[in-house]
Amino acid sequence: MVSTFHDARTLQKEVNTKEKGRNGRFHRVMKTIHKPLMVEDYNQHMGGVDHYDQMETPTTTTTPAAENTTTSSCRKPGITYPIGIEYGELSESVGSGAVKLIDIRQPWELIQTGKLPGSYNIPMNQLVHALSLSEHQFLHQYNFPKPRPRDSNVVLTCRSGRRVRVAWNQLEPLGYCNVRLYFGSYLDWKANGGPLLEPDSSQTLQ
Repeated sequence: MVSTFHDARTLQKEVNTKEKGRNGRFHRVMKTIHKPLMVEDYNQHMGGVDHYDQMETPTTTTTPAAENTTTSSCRKPGITYPIGIEYGELSESVGSGAVKLIDIRQPWELIQTGKLPGSYNIPMNQLVHALSLSEHQFLHQYNFPKPRPRDSNVVLTCRSGRRVRVAWNQLEPLGYCNVRLYFGSYLDWKANGGPLLEPDSSQTLQ
């Protein structure tokens, strides 16, 4: 009986040790699964949406110094790139239909905030691919004529001005140096009392 009791205690110890090992592995796995989501992971998951873009204050609309110092074949001497546009000029140009305004935010953002009048939506993560489409394919998918590299009336806007800078760096190698950036973007437009419209579902559900 003593031997049997001793064996039982030994067996129980082994079981407890194994359970402890399994539990330790379980907690390590769960800790890995529930680790904080990094900004890079969030950006990739949201298709280019900058997490900090959701919290920052409006940026200045003054055109900054050129951020990309590399020489591009589409750049012209004496011009600082990227070329910016401020609220007053953009507001007047939108009213007259003189600009082709492209909002590169995600469709759900436009639904939440409203869109700038006359703007079209191409999410930033689709922009390069969109401009590789034929004119017919582009028109069918985005419901407005495809911009050409030589066009000087194309303006990009986002929420705060962060994403348009990234987008311009993607467009420059494609020859779109003439694309202008609304550095203040949605936040500046709203701060200046600019009108906002409910987005057309045909433009926000690509």
